[in-house]
Amino acid sequence: MHLQQPFFHQCIGLVSFGMGIMRPERIPLFPLNAVLLPGAPLPLHIFEPRYKEMVKDCLEQKSEFGMLLALPKGVAKVGCTAEILEVAKRYPDGRMDIVTVGRIPFRVVELFSENPLWEGQVDYLNKVMKQRAGGNGHGLN
Repeated sequence: MHLQQPFFHQCIGLVSFGMGIMRPERIPLFPLNAVLLPGAPLPLHIFEPRYKEMVKDCLEQKSEFGMLLALPKGVAKVGCTAEILEVAKRYPDGRMDIVTVGRIPFRVVELFSENPLWEGQVDYLNKVMKQRAGGNGHGLN
């Protein structure tokens, strides 16, 4: 993935959406050599066909995708969901520059890598943290 900084100045429109309380437990995964943290913005240049389709689906369904750190021998088992805040630029060949923001950390329970676009069955860590903290989410026991 190639990241470009100047596209922030060419915004097409805001497409931000909230996932609400319910989040899917099986999500599309996007391995990358970067770590996304909750609340952190991350610009991405999307050019591979599988990820162009994933972004299109996420925009249509108003859903998030999971970002995982790509490692030399696989991927990290903990990642963060990414919400697409804006499509900054669309290219005639279907590539696009998007701005994402990290939302909820998750742990991959099962990895589905049989298709070009990986998916993962995930446990959201905010849910685990709230359960361990007695429901208030302010700490771990």
